[in-house]
Amino acid sequence: MFPDVDGATCRPVSPADGLANSAGAAPTEAYVCDYSSTAPGAVVAFTQWGDASAARTWYDDTTRLGPRIEEFDTWQVGGVEQGALYTAQYQGRVVSTGIYDGTPYGWEIRTANLDQSNQVFNALRFQQRTAFGS
Repeated sequence: MFPDVDGATCRPVSPADGLANSAGAAPTEAYVCDYSSTAPGAVVAFTQWGDASAARTWYDDTTRLGPRIEEFDTWQVGGVEQGALYTAQYQGRVVSTGIYDGTPYGWEIRTANLDQSNQVFNALRFQQRTAFGS
């Protein structure tokens, strides 16, 4: 689903690694990738949830971290909208969470500032929702 998880800087994580949403659901599959080569200390989580509702709850958790600090509320691949996007500043870090609307897939970028978050987003490779039947 996420081409970048095949990289040497990615590792699969278990639910015990703190990726659960506020409803207590944990992703069925998750990878955390180090993107320090793009931005110092940058980390990206790629997740698959049990259903689209659990992915949406994870996204909604980010909306409660603080006010939106990015003008965009959706994200795109190849000029095609994929889903909801929310970026907030929380405890000195920037958290940007995106989901593929209507699917159990999501991702999250954590960096020191908004410029770094955008650099990491631009370095990521995403598939379009249509590639997996949505």
